[in-house]
Amino acid sequence: MLRFTETHLRNERTVNRQGRLVFSSNWYPKKYSTCGVFPAENIHLALAYFQVGLKDKGLEILNAIIDSYFTGRNPGLVSHVLTGRGASDIGDLDFSDISSMYLRLIVEGLYGIRFHLLDDFIEIAPNFPNDWTCANIKLKDISYSYHRDGNQENFSFYCDKKCNKIIKLPLRSAEIEGVLLNDALVEFKTESAINCCYLIVQTKASGFVSLQVIHGKKPIPAITYLSKTFTGNKIVIETSDGEITDYQDPSGAFGNASVFGNKLHSDVKTASGLHTMFIRVKAEQFDAWMAADFMVEKKAIVQKASSSDKSIIRKFVPLDISGYFNSSLKELHTLEYRSPRPKGYSIGVRLNGRYAWEWNHAGHNAVKIDDTALKRSNGIFCSPSGIKFSVPKSGHDIACVSIWDNFPNSMQIPLDGKVAELALFFIGVTNPMQSWVENARFTLIYRDGSKQFTSLIHPENFDDWLVPALQTKNEIVYFSDYNHGIVQRIFPDPQKDLAEIKMEAIANEVIVGLLGISIRR
Repeated sequence: MLRFTETHLRNERTVNRQGRLVFSSNWYPKKYSTCGVFPAENIHLALAYFQVGLKDKGLEILNAIIDSYFTGRNPGLVSHVLTGRGASDIGDLDFSDISSMYLRLIVEGLYGIRFHLLDDFIEIAPNFPNDWTCANIKLKDISYSYHRDGNQENFSFYCDKKCNKIIKLPLRSAEIEGVLLNDALVEFKTESAINCCYLIVQTKASGFVSLQVIHGKKPIPAITYLSKTFTGNKIVIETSDGEITDYQDPSGAFGNASVFGNKLHSDVKTASGLHTMFIRVKAEQFDAWMAADFMVEKKAIVQKASSSDKSIIRKFVPLDISGYFNSSLKELHTLEYRSPRPKGYSIGVRLNGRYAWEWNHAGHNAVKIDDTALKRSNGIFCSPSGIKFSVPKSGHDIACVSIWDNFPNSMQIPLDGKVAELALFFIGVTNPMQSWVENARFTLIYRDGSKQFTSLIHPENFDDWLVPALQTKNEIVYFSDYNHGIVQRIFPDPQKDLAEIKMEAIANEVIVGLLGISIRR
């Protein structure tokens, strides 16, 4: 789950300490409270890293937050919305959700002091940077000082709470030579965690407590492997010391795994993607689940690209689909979209069909439409790539489908003959809540009854026409400073005769407005 924030969400680095900041979601485009850089959420993410022992990842985020205290409009304060480099964005300063979470991160994360007094214990699990040799903290209910000299760590605690104190320290060696509590040898245990092993000491002593840990010199095991692989290949994970005693494959990406001493061999059976194999490594007193992160790729099939050939572009012939137009760009957001909506409270989309918290090209919750370039094109509008589309000089100019009752859910437009390629020029209305799902669909229907589907997924090949264009797979057509359309190109089976194309809305709150079709025989 934590790795998802590293691989599937946008990550940024701050300028000074190169700290890591993570966008709150992938619900694009960036919107207040749905997608952005929010320090409170990043602090909570850092705390999660610290709580499971992945301190290096937690420290990355902590460094970014520290940078943010010095790069804003008011040094010493952090805006509750940040830019990617950690400076203030549009957020208010000194929000309590930041200051309170920051204090919690320092106390519970960095210094590892976690109160569970309802369950009669306090946990102390420091996550100091590896180069720290001393640290101290003083709170109302507990204080401690830390000092490290070589392989010896010393803690001095003061706490008058009559409860159990559980001290968790990451092993610095594969073996422990001795643990002393108030200068007397004390029993301890070890606990396996992700990429680390904890030494755990418990005491009910109150008042002043002294803990001394003497680590051995045997190095902590490390694993080696090739992180990039391909479907059908084999992987080998090897540990430098000790042996592999177990493994976990939570995503089911691998198969036929076998362990021989310090090596694990396995087949790669997943098609593609990012996957993790957890390897349990034991060496002396060290026992940890080591994470092996893999990028699995499909073996590339090289295809000769020809669709960008200028001579092919010129062969596109625009079709007249004006008989299917049922609205216009100008009136699209003057309509009221009342149903279907949830029976309960619904303000996610305003009555005009626009997303409630929207900043677009014209401003906050603005609706500015300029179709001058289309109307002045003398009936033929040309995309930047050179594809021509037939557009009207006045009146209705889009064929719309939507789950909203204002328009039909789907529409069929007849086609005929064998076609090498279709180009569909359209605009979309969508919002961040419809990210990464199928918003709409084009279906080619052949004379023999067979079908070919093209899904429109926000923000892969579909986006909203008033906000800055962000889809990357199709041609973007800006016809004003405020509005843009999309050109979707589809390659039919050249051996089959076409019957029609079906345009269909799939997701709630989405509108697709088709402006033109052009075909290449």
